[in-house]
Amino acid sequence: MESKLNDSSIYEEHNVEVRELWREFESGRPRRIPVLWSMNYKMILLDPSLNTWGYSFMDVFENPDAMLKVILEFEYWRRHNVWCDWEMGLPNKWDIAVNFQNIYESAWLGAPIFYTPTNVPDVSPFLRNKEEMREFMEKGIPDPFSGFMGKVRRFYEYFLEKKRLASHLRVYLLGRLALP
Repeated sequence: MESKLNDSSIYEEHNVEVRELWREFESGRPRRIPVLWSMNYKMILLDPSLNTWGYSFMDVFENPDAMLKVILEFEYWRRHNVWCDWEMGLPNKWDIAVNFQNIYESAWLGAPIFYTPTNVPDVSPFLRNKEEMREFMEKGIPDPFSGFMGKVRRFYEYFLEKKRLASHLRVYLLGRLALP
């Protein structure tokens, strides 16, 4: 017997209801408050049963192809397993963004990134005394696309190139691509 979650009609009904709910919400007269969950691809990376490629956060942060695969895998999983007031099932196009979790500003300003096998990446303290703070202030604000943000830009450009290639191959269609 086929799983109900593989039955696209269950998603179609849900998606019609969700579109109507958001129209009501935007008009200021929702029949109920929409419910969304804040989640991201760490759910894939930190769950061995979902992390079929065995990627680590370091893999994803160093390899734009790994990041793209993990983000798409997460989006597929989310759209087929987590019920709330967003579109479920396969989309016409995958709207995604480059995602380096919660380290953008600190890494851009010079904090070293560290990885653990059991949690999201973090940064090490890098302004630990007055001398380090003075040196930091003398350097000034980095160029917008220098250092870590240069890497973010390279990943974004890689995603754009994959989108361009995929539009010819019809392998997967990327929709909107966003910077963080």
